[in-house]
Amino acid sequence: MTTRAQKQQMIDDVKALSGKMALLVVVERGALSVAESEQLRKQLRKEGGRFKVVKNRLMTHSFDDTQQEVKDPLLSMFVGQSAIAFSEDGISAARVVHDFAKDHEGKITIRGGVCDGTIIDLATVKQLATLPSLDVLRAGLIGLLQTPAGNLARLMREPIRRIAQMTASKPQ
Repeated sequence: MTTRAQKQQMIDDVKALSGKMALLVVVERGALSVAESEQLRKQLRKEGGRFKVVKNRLMTHSFDDTQQEVKDPLLSMFVGQSAIAFSEDGISAARVVHDFAKDHEGKITIRGGVCDGTIIDLATVKQLATLPSLDVLRAGLIGLLQTPAGNLARLMREPIRRIAQMTASKPQ
């Protein structure tokens, strides 16, 4: 049996986490074993996120400070055995939970979530999960920026290369 103090601590933990995280994904964890839950927790921690099993009734108190237009749809997602996944970057929790749900089909179901104060549905969570990581986007941007410089350098070398070829091919 959970004491009132423990329940208040759970509520405070969820409030603190949700305040500093950009993305919250609500899942129904159904037939997920303890080992599988731990595996999901490790994957989320590696990406800078968190996974927490929650009591549905306590969630009503955890989101007391939330705007009503966000609170009502969010609380309707807490059905069955619920858990929440958080991440600071707004993408990694969606990606990890989505990939885990594909690998463990039928054991975990994504309900939706909140991203930067906006309710998101299952389709949006899936879209977030398929976005490339920040590192991949940065690499692509650097590649785009380097391409014109490389082309310019080749254009500058081309006249010199032609002159060198012409002088080398001229009979002595």
